[in-house]
Amino acid sequence: MKDDLTASENLKVWAAMAALSVGAEDLAQGAAVAEDRALRPLAGGPAVAGAKRRIGLARLTLARQARLWILDEPFNALDRHGVGILNRLIERHVSGGGAVVLTTHQSWEAPVPVVRLDLVTEAGS
Repeated sequence: MKDDLTASENLKVWAAMAALSVGAEDLAQGAAVAEDRALRPLAGGPAVAGAKRRIGLARLTLARQARLWILDEPFNALDRHGVGILNRLIERHVSGGGAVVLTTHQSWEAPVPVVRLDLVTEAGS
């Protein structure tokens, strides 16, 4: 993510690098995830961690052909609204036949049925 680009410009660059064919509607949907009053525009200064995370989430809206999403700590730096956005993206992806593997140290109320694997480290290991 480039701090000197807006969220929409970052999405365009990412789509081009991933060789994705995206139209204006696709970019508008991604920008709707990434941008709100607090994020417009990002150009002119470094973006805060939450803004960067939301732009990363917006990339998921453009990656529809990816059947499997692997997300490492996707809830870090997200506020409640951002968590809601991510939950809706996950729900839409899974209901469309996709799968999501994610790691988190936070409690999470999954929007879809999950198989949960809790890893516990034994003392002295």
